[in-house]
Amino acid sequence: MNYRSGTHAFLHGAHTASPFTTGVIPFGLIAGVSAAGMGMSLTRSMGMTLLFYSGSAQIAVLQLMQNGALPVTMVNDAEQEAS
Repeated sequence: MNYRSGTHAFLHGAHTASPFTTGVIPFGLIAGVSAAGMGMSLTRSMGMTLLFYSGSAQIAVLQLMQNGALPVTMVNDAEQEAS
């Protein structure tokens, strides 16, 4: 598809992806509130979001962090959630 400009291409992509926001926005709010409730900084919680591809792994790691689990446990759990 040919686009008139980069802005036109971006707007087309945003319009095409907009149905997915009904699931992404609530999950983002849940993950963000959970991270803020644990006292994580904005930088750290955003970094964790970029690091984990699986949303369920992100929530699982937040719970493990809250319970004081060892980092090795978190990596192993995140790998199992993603597969």
